[in-house]
Amino acid sequence: MNWTNLIFIYQPPTQKDEILKKVIEESYIPLFNVIKNNKNAKINLVINAGLTETLYKLGYTGLLDTISQLSLQGQIEFIDTPAYQAFLPMLPKKEIERQILLNRKINKMYFKNYEPLGFLPTAMAYDQKSFDVIKNIRLESSGYKYILLDETAINGKIDHSCIYKNDGLDIFIRDRASSFYILTAQMEKKEDLISSFENKIKNGEFLYTGEDGETFGHQRIGYIKMFEYLYNQKSLHYILFKDLIIKIKKRFDIKPNQSTWTVPLYNEQNSFERWMSKDNKIHQLQQRLLNLAFKSVYNSIYQIEDPYIVDIDYTYLQEREKTWLKARYLLDQSLYHDQFFFASAKPVWDIEMIERGAYNLSVVIDLVPDTEKSDKDKGRSYYEDIILTAIAWEREGKIKKLSSQFFLDERNKEISNKKADPNGYDKAIKRLEKEMYNASKNREYDIADKLKTRIEEIKQEKLNLGNKN
Repeated sequence: MNWTNLIFIYQPPTQKDEILKKVIEESYIPLFNVIKNNKNAKINLVINAGLTETLYKLGYTGLLDTISQLSLQGQIEFIDTPAYQAFLPMLPKKEIERQILLNRKINKMYFKNYEPLGFLPTAMAYDQKSFDVIKNIRLESSGYKYILLDETAINGKIDHSCIYKNDGLDIFIRDRASSFYILTAQMEKKEDLISSFENKIKNGEFLYTGEDGETFGHQRIGYIKMFEYLYNQKSLHYILFKDLIIKIKKRFDIKPNQSTWTVPLYNEQNSFERWMSKDNKIHQLQQRLLNLAFKSVYNSIYQIEDPYIVDIDYTYLQEREKTWLKARYLLDQSLYHDQFFFASAKPVWDIEMIERGAYNLSVVIDLVPDTEKSDKDKGRSYYEDIILTAIAWEREGKIKKLSSQFFLDERNKEISNKKADPNGYDKAIKRLEKEMYNASKNREYDIADKLKTRIEEIKQEKLNLGNKN
């Protein structure tokens, strides 16, 4: 059975060193040791340049060497992604291109044969603007061969016998259910997971799954054993995307939908609301701050060609040009999507992540030597408004309300889609109980409490429906 698996490892550039070191020790090192100890194991790897730089700065050169060696041995296929995990639909085209070129330029400095054929957008976010940039990006080679998208990018079920295609670019669609089963350990037995794979695809077809590397060992303590189990199955033929392109001859042309991995399959509206919602005051303030940072960097008379794009000897730069360059690099790093995602409260919220992102963007505006005073004042004002609004939301209980409403809406939609199934309520309860157990096990007590409340609500809904009938 052809199984191609993608592992995505990423931490925001503002992540605390003590947390990052735990992730490295609990997930990254054990994960790549599993691959190293099994010569038949193959994974498609996405590691963004920001994390690569951080691993080097923290002294984890051995881990970088291991990844590089596994790639040279043909066990890892690298896949490109935005350098600092910017959410591409909210960026100008030239910033999308820059994030891509930065990722490739930096990663090539650390990995001996970093020549990705494919691209994974942040959060698998697809829109026409970013797709056009990805498709036409100028690389040393002839350009990308494929892009990785979510199931919501297509209408209907995945055809596991073909590779989708749009405007000359191959498209691989991640199987949500199978990926979810791996991520959440929902199967009662490990063997059931393999059986679910086998039931989904026939001979000659392939299954594409994808997971965050941090799931194995860090987010789920001890779960590296599941990863090891998956890569010791004789029934699985581990295959890379570059080999699938050659092996699978069938292509099916599609026009992808605007999509991300966060959108439920039964509700494909508002794909980007967790990053750029018109109803979210913080999102609106963040966007204004971001636009002001772009304006400051773009309009400066001290801007220079970026040495990541064009090799220059910047020892000859004037001090103000060096300061502009510092602001430019800080802007690159400050585009990470988490600050917007965690401001949605649907259902996640992290005021510290929001504050760090807003602070860095305000510093960018201040750093640019010829930013007008009025714009510097405006940047500080946006920053303050973001923080004060976030604090007010917490004080007023709005975060809890938004999060609870999100869970309620999502579960109600799920239940309404299962009304035709007489066992729909029982299935939902069983699944939520599993999620609640895992959340509690991982000390995510707020999430566990919300899930417990929702379980009781569903049980009551089932009871009420029974009484009506």
